[in-house]
Amino acid sequence: MRLFGIGAHDRWNIHLYVKRLFRFTTQAEDIGIPDGELQAIMAKANQVEKEEVLKSYTGLHGFEQSRYRPFVGFSTQPDQNLSYADTDQFGFQSDLKAIPKPCNVKRVLLLGGSVAYGIGCTSKTSNITNSLQRSLNEKEQAKGSEIQWEVINCAFVASQSISELNHAHIFADLYSPDVIMQLSGYNDLIFFINKKNPKLFTYNMQETVEDYLKSSFGKKFLNLMASHSFLFKVVRKLFTFNGFKDEEGQLYSVW
Repeated sequence: MRLFGIGAHDRWNIHLYVKRLFRFTTQAEDIGIPDGELQAIMAKANQVEKEEVLKSYTGLHGFEQSRYRPFVGFSTQPDQNLSYADTDQFGFQSDLKAIPKPCNVKRVLLLGGSVAYGIGCTSKTSNITNSLQRSLNEKEQAKGSEIQWEVINCAFVASQSISELNHAHIFADLYSPDVIMQLSGYNDLIFFINKKNPKLFTYNMQETVEDYLKSSFGKKFLNLMASHSFLFKVVRKLFTFNGFKDEEGQLYSVW
C-alpha cells in the first residue's frame, strides 16, 4: 500500500484513515496470515520487538507519498521524513555533501523496487542505503584508504526494470556513479504474468496514465470534479462506463 500525491483536504481525510493502519495488512491477507504473525516475522528479521515494527509502519510516517514522472512511473516524492528512510530533493535516499563528485569520492547508484528501497526495515541507520554505505567505507578505512563511498538509492516501491533503466539514463550524468547496482526482477515478473495482454516494457499503473493522456478535455474535467463532488462521481459512473477494454499502445524509453 502506498499514498500518491494528494491535496490538503484529501490528505487530512487519509491521515485519519491511516492513523491506526498497519501498512502491511493487505500483504498479510494476501499470504493468509494474521497481522501479528507478519509483525513477528519482521521483528525477527530486524532484531527488534514486535511493537517496534508496529510503531514504524503504522500512520503516515509508514507510507511514502509518490508522484508521477514520465517514463518512470509513480516514484517517491522528495523531502520526506519516514520511519525507515529520508528522501532528498529528488526523492532519493542519499547523504550527499555536494552533487558534483569530489576527487576522493566513489558513488553507487542503487536501482530497484521495494526490496532495494528498504521496505520492511525499522531503522534509518540500518536500512539498505546506510548499511551499504557504512560497509563500503569501513572496508576503505581498514585499508587506510582516503576514498569515501556515497550511496544514492533511486529505488521506489513497485518499480520495474524499464523505470530503473530510465533513472540510470537521467541521473548518471548528474551523479557520475562508479557503480550502478540493480536489485529487482520480481515486479517485472508479477506484473507480466498478471496482465491479460502482458508486455514487458511497461511501468506500474501505465494504463491509467495512458488513459488519462488520451482522454478528452470533458473526461478530464469530469474526473477532476468527481474528486471533489459525490454528484459528479455519480454522473461519471452513469455516462463514462464503457466496460473493460484491452490496453492499447505501448510506452517505451526515449531518453
